[in-house]
Amino acid sequence: MILQKNRKLKQNDFKNEKELQTYFEMNLKMILNYTFIDTEVTVGNFRIDTLAFDDETKSFRIIEYKNVRNHSLVDQGYTYLKLLLERKADFVLKYNEKANKNLKISDIDWSQSRIIFVSPVYTTYQLNAT
Repeated sequence: MILQKNRKLKQNDFKNEKELQTYFEMNLKMILNYTFIDTEVTVGNFRIDTLAFDDETKSFRIIEYKNVRNHSLVDQGYTYLKLLLERKADFVLKYNEKANKNLKISDIDWSQSRIIFVSPVYTTYQLNAT
């Protein structure tokens, strides 16, 4: 549930996926208590919508947004998780650049890495897969 001024926001409150993403990124600390790192992060041949960091668990969060039902949502998320675990240095470098910190790969709890899906609707298979 996403709130704005104590009002529950609905799918039609956002004109498109990008507007939802922008709202989410601007309010990420309040919504999920994560630190926003960067938007539209390209790693290899893939583009991640939002990269965030959970300071409590010392781990990355990849957030993927969909404005409509998408049957490939979960496999896209698994691809991003695999990318994160295979290219750890790319993510730590991005974090260090954006947060102006100096973390090492060993400072991250990679087992706590998560993919977060933000969508107005999920299929039964997607709900069961996650």
